[in-house]
Amino acid sequence: MKGGSPSRGRSDGARRDAAEALAIAALGFLASDPEQLGGFLAATGIGPERIREVARDPHFLAGVLDHLAGDERLVLAFARTEGIDPSEFVPIVIMGRVPNALVVNPKLPLNSVAEVIAYAKANPGKLTSATQGNGTTSHLTSELLQMMADVKFQHVPYRGSAPALTDLVAGSVDLMFDNLGVSLPLVKGGQLKLLGVATPKRMASLPDVPTIAETLPGFESAAWFAIVAPPKTPQAVVDKINADVNEALRQSDIVQRLTQLSAEPIGGTPQATAAYMREEIERWHKVIKAANVKLD
Repeated sequence: MKGGSPSRGRSDGARRDAAEALAIAALGFLASDPEQLGGFLAATGIGPERIREVARDPHFLAGVLDHLAGDERLVLAFARTEGIDPSEFVPIVIMGRVPNALVVNPKLPLNSVAEVIAYAKANPGKLTSATQGNGTTSHLTSELLQMMADVKFQHVPYRGSAPALTDLVAGSVDLMFDNLGVSLPLVKGGQLKLLGVATPKRMASLPDVPTIAETLPGFESAAWFAIVAPPKTPQAVVDKINADVNEALRQSDIVQRLTQLSAEPIGGTPQATAAYMREEIERWHKVIKAANVKLD
């Protein structure tokens, strides 16, 4: 990835910092799939030692992804390694969101969110819901729909999206709530049916795909990736990094890459980032508590 042109008034070093920050955060997005992660590391040259290094350097960043309360294993494992309390991280910017989506095996004779809910009500526990694992985004999204629709699925946890999607395509399980950036190629290839996206409004790139909220008002779920700084990072450093990353998010190549991943660039101020993260933590904590979700 690369940042903007010199004419924008940022130094080459600042642009590299912003681009590397985006790349580091993307590691979290890929962490659930070892094959993707390995390929990403090889392509970027960013190794595990660089990830550990950022926690000790207040002028660099740690990337965290997903619902901080929902799939907190990456954050906790990383923080414990460095002796850092995750709650002490300083929010800087939300870089992007990848919506979750309800995908089903094409042979399943259900063609809408409403039909899935109706079938689940008539047949409690019969539909099998694959997830990336206990406490992951897909698991919590499935639990959220079950709570809001008052239905029950049979939970089938996997270790990551890849094995779950493999079984979903094979027909071993019925449905899955997955990050759209991962499952969309399978939808386009006819291997899965996309019944709805978990965005507040229909996506411009998929205008014919309904939102789940059209059936369950208020339903929303996205994997988001943010940049946070180590504890006690000076505000001036936070503000500068925020400005650099916001500029990077306006660059056409980065926007294009995020769009290819079905991600929506976000940006914004550190204050807006902190507020968004608090809201997400509170929202998903309620789901975790109500569904009694336990991590592996």
